[in-house]
Amino acid sequence: MPWKNSWFQIALFALLVSGALLVVDFAPKIAASGGWAKAFRQAPRQPADAPAKPSPLNTDSAEAKVAQGDAAYARHDYAQAMQWYQKAATQGNTDAEYKIGDLYGFGGAGQQSYAEGFRWYLLAAKQGNAVAEARVGGSYLDGLGVRENHAEAARWLQKSAAQGFVLAENSLGALYESGDGVKRDYAKAAQWYEKAGDQGDGNAQYALGGLYERGQGVRKDADEAIKWYEKSAAQGFNPAKQALAKLQASGTPQ
Repeated sequence: MPWKNSWFQIALFALLVSGALLVVDFAPKIAASGGWAKAFRQAPRQPADAPAKPSPLNTDSAEAKVAQGDAAYARHDYAQAMQWYQKAATQGNTDAEYKIGDLYGFGGAGQQSYAEGFRWYLLAAKQGNAVAEARVGGSYLDGLGVRENHAEAARWLQKSAAQGFVLAENSLGALYESGDGVKRDYAKAAQWYEKAGDQGDGNAQYALGGLYERGQGVRKDADEAIKWYEKSAAQGFNPAKQALAKLQASGTPQ
């Protein structure tokens, strides 16, 4: 497997913006040390140069409250963010619900609780929120707030990936590559990595390049491996740069 840290730690390498909060991506190797909690503490979820998100015209709407929470989150005023998200959550807003889960997960509002975080993730996930579904999957993988269960993790990641959520697509690819929680299937791993790679996920691009280089689940094709390594390396992903240099140094024709 390309990576040996926890799945959520490695998420720091591929970022998506969902609302104003940063959604972190997941990657191989899935079940290892570190975990969900450490990544929550380390990962900034608001790009420093992101423009302020305009509030919806209806200031009483749940969406407006979420926007206020996002603005407070960007200022690192987590207590204020929690208040706004809780107000939106009372109106059934699923983005607010999973963001409350995030705050509990890393203790941003001064009250860290994996179990409470998982409860909020699950609430939003059961309503079909793709980010929350991926968060539930991550919680099951790391066993934080819930008993570790990789088969259950795969089930929730499948739900999220089916909605085209890149973080889940990449993670599902990693599960199929490792046989963790699912039957090992390199062809399915390649399919999910490609879906995530096509959305610009550098880690998935790197992983897919590795499958092509080794001929796992796809035909062995050095040119195709180089193509995917180059895509990943262009995003500054160092493992891809190293793999690309090694493959090119081997004299593989381009």
